[in-house]
Amino acid sequence: MKFALQVFFHNFNFLVYFIYGLVFFLSGFAAWFQARRRSELVIARYLPFLAGFGILHGLAEWGVIFIPIYAAYVGSLTLLAMKVFEVLLVGSSFALLLHFGVSLLCDSTNLNRRLSYVAPVLFGVWLGVVMITLIVNGGQVLPGWFLSMEASARYAFGLPGALVTAFAFWRQISEFDALKLPRVRLTVAIMSLGFASYGVAAGVFVPGAPFVPASVVNAEAFFQVVGIPVQVFRMFFGGLITCCLIRVMDVFELEVSRWLEESARQQAVLTERERISRDLHDGVIQSIYGAGLVLETALHTMDNDPGAASTLVSKAIERLNGTIRQIREYILQLEERESISFTDEMARISRELEEETGIKVNLRIKGGSERQPPALLREELSYVLREAINNAKQHGRAKKVDVLVVYKDRKIEMVVADNGTGFDLHLVRSKGQALRGRGLVNMERRCRRLGGSFQITSAPGQGTVVKASIPYGGV
Repeated sequence: MKFALQVFFHNFNFLVYFIYGLVFFLSGFAAWFQARRRSELVIARYLPFLAGFGILHGLAEWGVIFIPIYAAYVGSLTLLAMKVFEVLLVGSSFALLLHFGVSLLCDSTNLNRRLSYVAPVLFGVWLGVVMITLIVNGGQVLPGWFLSMEASARYAFGLPGALVTAFAFWRQISEFDALKLPRVRLTVAIMSLGFASYGVAAGVFVPGAPFVPASVVNAEAFFQVVGIPVQVFRMFFGGLITCCLIRVMDVFELEVSRWLEESARQQAVLTERERISRDLHDGVIQSIYGAGLVLETALHTMDNDPGAASTLVSKAIERLNGTIRQIREYILQLEERESISFTDEMARISRELEEETGIKVNLRIKGGSERQPPALLREELSYVLREAINNAKQHGRAKKVDVLVVYKDRKIEMVVADNGTGFDLHLVRSKGQALRGRGLVNMERRCRRLGGSFQITSAPGQGTVVKASIPYGGV
């Protein structure tokens, strides 16, 4: 069995290295893409180093495939330059990983910031050794030189870099806990274990170099004992890291979403303040001002006509009592607005959209409507409801929309069905039609960000059905 595995992997060695390089290249690209966006999370400040590691390491592993192919078509000097460049890619990628881990750890703990210079200094020393040995030997490399340089890079940067990064990510769990996303916490923990495992696979089982321990514990010895190349395990752990990293990237979208939501809340607060100020001015203040005028008139008539003055004072007292009742009613209205149930909120939104769009909205509620969902869940479902009905009006020219909200034990489901013109769902998603396509993507992201699901069914002439489901524990 072991021999058969060895033969298989020997014949398909190029495929292993291709997938291995692709996995890390994708992880680097994902980190680079997020590094260009604004974030307040500590990890975001150092994502460019992690992106550099992934991209450079992917290119280095692809070099193992393509350099032998070009060897027959290029001169010896060009071939030497390509091999040296590959070694430099390996060393620089692991140096970036070490710098990422140390910098992240220093920023999230009380460690001395000067430790962040460890990776650049070590890399400078290693690079100096590479250049000096090349110059001393007149551009001619000794047997085993490439293996020695790569093995030393893995010992100096790869193993400590992966382990420090794993520990740094583990320390970041508390920061992600603040976002109240338990699934992300688990993802970060898995990614931390993935980096630690990758560190062992990439930093312990190095190429067989002519020095201890690389001459004893190396990738070739691992292959002979296990029957599977260590690159397969590196590829697996790299894939695990990439999947977890992409999943963690959703946190940054949630962060942006919460910024927008906070901005909307602040705008709502400002609008509410303006409304309260206007209501107080037009109602309460005017009533108090009127009572003041009555009392002023009573003061002037008190000496000449005490009876009339007494009547005016009674009117002023009556007006002030009315003002007090008005203020109390106003405060009660504010309290009721803040404590409105989710069911009442959905009903209010349905009425508002009915008035705004002219569409007949039929709302039905099933299940334990007395349960109050978390605020973020309410906001997301409210957004989906608004977006779905606005799409039904704007794109589907619907006349009627049926909304069904179902309270279940662990989640809330909402189904929005319209009788509009419908559309070709595949065409919209493949061509990314501007407003409608973006609206569908936003609704789906909002649901999936909270661990929920989103499904849309539509066909030309058959209307559209939007189904959103979000668990209570996803918030």
